[in-house]
Amino acid sequence: MFLIDITTISKGFIGTYTKGNSKGIYKFSFNNINCEIDSIDLAAEIGNPTFLSISKDKKFLYSVIKTTNEGGVASYLINEDLSLSLLNYKISPGASPCHLITDSKNSFLFSANYHTGEISCYSLLADGSIGNLESRVYHTGSGINNERQEKPHPHFVCLTPNEEKLLAIDLGVDKLFVYDYENGLLKEDTSRSVKLPDGVGPRHMAFHENNKVAFLISELTSEVFVLSYNIENNTFNIFQKISAIPENFKGQTDAAAIHISPDGRFLYTSNRGFDSIAVFSIDKKTFKLNLVEITETKGSHPRDFSIDPSGKFLIVPHQLTPNITLFHRDIKTGKLTKADKEFVIESGVCIKFI
Repeated sequence: MFLIDITTISKGFIGTYTKGNSKGIYKFSFNNINCEIDSIDLAAEIGNPTFLSISKDKKFLYSVIKTTNEGGVASYLINEDLSLSLLNYKISPGASPCHLITDSKNSFLFSANYHTGEISCYSLLADGSIGNLESRVYHTGSGINNERQEKPHPHFVCLTPNEEKLLAIDLGVDKLFVYDYENGLLKEDTSRSVKLPDGVGPRHMAFHENNKVAFLISELTSEVFVLSYNIENNTFNIFQKISAIPENFKGQTDAAAIHISPDGRFLYTSNRGFDSIAVFSIDKKTFKLNLVEITETKGSHPRDFSIDPSGKFLIVPHQLTPNITLFHRDIKTGKLTKADKEFVIESGVCIKFI
């Protein structure tokens, strides 16, 4: 009998919109030898878990949650079979957040709410459950795009590599906010926050493994901004921008996710409308980007995507078509080649490997 090395199997979760047939958070396993996604099964029934975060120790999963008239965040225990046991949730009237993270010590959970313009900080308890709402701040202002920037729209939160500051990206006001969060109390560090060019609509960002550079994707203009980062004083400086769509493309498209390859040599971004993944090489000396290629995803509205732990594959769920497409990733060139196999999931949004 042929035995598969367990290291070839990786597992994870997919968050979805539940407006159609999807029921919530799904678990899956991926075999990087035969390029198979196996056992896509419901792990937890929950409303609109469109973004997920897994604790550093891999014991807990956190999700945004939406009920009929309320939204918030939920915590789960990850069981051995990848089923999820609900620990608790915190909800309030109105729309749900669009993004959330935890710190490496699992002491705090931070969320960004696109619709209400707020950033929230919750304490986390030893059993992984969500504690008190420690603080909440509301962004103010607007941008030049009357349809998309009529008010603040926080879209992303992350911590600096040293975890001294919380970063919040606001699409509505074209700004990267820098916050102190001592004892869970959010306070903007205005001297370190960064104003982006008017109308770009910043969405998500990713830090390079060297902790000296960050890459930020703008949703409204589908550009990548490259920022130097000084870990000593937590300051940023923009030194490059580059488009993630073809020069001759004139249609409507919105950039979404941004991820770096495990070896730190390539950057990938997704676009919805012009449904594609842009591939950039990262110069090993200057850390500037060069466009390698733009590849169609063969599905509609790829929001998030993920590179599997082996680094050999890129996996893309789609929001508006019920398919997950797989791409072989050339580790030397960064280029993507679509695999023959596709897999089914309804309204896929966020994919996270354990």
